[in-house]
Amino acid sequence: HNIITNVVSDTNVLENNIETPILKNQQICLETSNSFNLDVAINALYKSAITFILSLHNNNNFSIKDVIQIQTGIVDNLTKPIASMLTKFNQTQVEDPTVKSKLNKLSSVFSNPFQYCNTEYRLEKWLGQNQYITNLVQFTIHNEISNVQLSGETIYDENTTKGVLLPINEQFKKYIEYGDNFNSFVNKLNLLKNDNSNISHFVQGNLWKQKTSQCAGKIVFPFFLYIDDVEINNPLGSHSMAQSISAIYYSFPLVENSSNFLIFF
Repeated sequence: HNIITNVVSDTNVLENNIETPILKNQQICLETSNSFNLDVAINALYKSAITFILSLHNNNNFSIKDVIQIQTGIVDNLTKPIASMLTKFNQTQVEDPTVKSKLNKLSSVFSNPFQYCNTEYRLEKWLGQNQYITNLVQFTIHNEISNVQLSGETIYDENTTKGVLLPINEQFKKYIEYGDNFNSFVNKLNLLKNDNSNISHFVQGNLWKQKTSQCAGKIVFPFFLYIDDVEINNPLGSHSMAQSISAIYYSFPLVENSSNFLIFF
């Protein structure tokens, strides 16, 4: 399902609308020599490089050109010299074929740690393949000729109002990942399940137990989805004509303030 999450008035269409992802820094864990996995460590390094580049893009003081220059400077002045040093060490000091192969692989990674994000296309492709971004679908709500401001002057021109569609599952994902929401949901759910003294929440009832019995071994969070609509000069009708508008709401009953009578607080 898609829902309207934002409405904008603009005459320009955004060609590549993507939602900015939030990547958590992935630390390379070196517990013991037996547990070290080179491929996992390399993937973590690539993710760290992408996280760094995204932090630069999120800085309003940097243009795309600035980000590319910073990236190129790091590669030319830091990571390539490290790769070159590692290659020479491998050629002159290491004899074991297995170790040589792994060091060659590391040298290749260090020579270009930004290979998945050294262009806008590659960065967007990687983020899309790993489900960190979602394409936003833009559509026209209203289009008319009216008074618009252009260079300080009022003229007659096309005035377009657009809406944006964002998959609801992506909104859920971002909300649950934000801050401590996930742990808060789990703790609240477990607290209610283990409270046999009185029933204060619908997740303690038989209907919820029946629904979640089909998802054995999984963590299931409840949510409410409801629609409110209105149509001009037709308050009791179907609200399906051109002059109608609908708003879709959702809420998570495990949130502490979900029972507040003011939905905006």
